Amino acid sequence: MPGDLRNTIKRIAATLTDGMLLSGHPDVLPMELDRDFDEIEKLLILEQWPFLRSDLDVSHAQPGGVSHVARKDGKFGGFFITHAFGTIGYLDMMIVSPDFRGSSIARPLYFRTLHELAKNGMQSYVAHTTNDSARVIGLLGFRKTKTTFTLMGLDPQAVDSSLAAAGSESQVCPLAALDEEQVICLDARIFGQRRDSWIKALMSQDSTLVWGLKRDGVLTAVAWLRSRRDNSYCIDGCSSTNPEDLTLLICSLVSAHRHVRLECFVRTGSFLHGVLSVLGFAVPEFFRKIGPLMEWRKGKVGVAGTGTEVQCLMWF
Repeated sequence: MPGDLRNTIKRIAATLTDGMLLSGHPDVLPMELDRDFDEIEKLLILEQWPFLRSDLDVSHAQPGGVSHVARKDGKFGGFFITHAFGTIGYLDMMIVSPDFRGSSIARPLYFRTLHELAKNGMQSYVAHTTNDSARVIGLLGFRKTKTTFTLMGLDPQAVDSSLAAAGSESQVCPLAALDEEQVICLDARIFGQRRDSWIKALMSQDSTLVWGLKRDGVLTAVAWLRSRRDNSYCIDGCSSTNPEDLTLLICSLVSAHRHVRLECFVRTGSFLHGVLSVLGFAVPEFFRKIGPLMEWRKGKVGVAGTGTEVQCLMWF
């Protein structure tokens, strides 16, 4: 049977049967982090992704999201994590164990999850892929956008003390629960829609630090520091309509956390990309081979995450 015809048959079968027809017939189960995280973590480490249980907890807490694991013959075969922003389903990550690659586990894992997202009211989808998985997501009907994100990192080192001074003069400070509504509103202005549940989940985590810059009591810039593996932090959720305030905030963060490794999935070619480059951030070697992350969309996503003021990966 010609390859194109075989692929067409598989796509039709997957759409109609949760991917089980012509598959390896794994057991696809709802993810339970208390039960499954140890196996998930092994695959994250294998693929050199620095994500922690706290990252999955935030995704898992979002209304409408769906996440599954696959098991076959009593062994852990892989996982697929998603969450939702309104009626947009975001496909966080799928990893299949090397022992089961090529054994038709990914297809039922993917289609079971997408079918349940649709039942939960999802009308469109967004994903970010490395070069390795780009071809597959394209075959699934996603459209590649022009937006990409580059992982950059900075190892612990001495930082010019003037960076901290600049931030201090501009009222850079950790934020608290009393600032929650201002954080939600600024995030919505940059991202393109309110994400109350997402922000509240992050601000409730002890492992996540929220920093902001205020002028006359009004929040003008915010950034998250989310814990990552090996005592590192990821700079995330950068929101500001003023490049100067964003620069002051990032410089202050880098100075205050100069004793730990810092990383950021920065929007390629953005203003923040330039700031991080000047501060000494560089692309890790492993990411040079698989990056940058490419953004893909399916359905009418709208303006979420499309604005020119989006400086970093705000979806995951």
